[in-house]
Amino acid sequence: MYFDSPYVAKVNLSLGEGCLSSNECASGCCVIERKRHVCKNLAQLNENCSTGQVKGGFYPKFCPCADDNNLCKRQKGRRGRSTQICTAPTETTTTF
Repeated sequence: MYFDSPYVAKVNLSLGEGCLSSNECASGCCVIERKRHVCKNLAQLNENCSTGQVKGGFYPKFCPCADDNNLCKRQKGRRGRSTQICTAPTETTTTF
């Protein structure tokens, strides 16, 4: 049976606009925030980040790191809670 959805996907939505999936946001990131999906900027260095999308194409609370070279690392936050922060990769030196 064929299903016609009344929803038409939007594209290039601005920051703060409602979204259903990251594909709709100009920034490439849709997060669920206070029971609402909104477009947000990708996380910059030392900002909170998220590593994976929730089923449906959006992120929980925070966007992934903007720079693919940065890592979203888990760190101890306030009150003992862990958070994920965009961090620069550490350089490794090889000695011969």
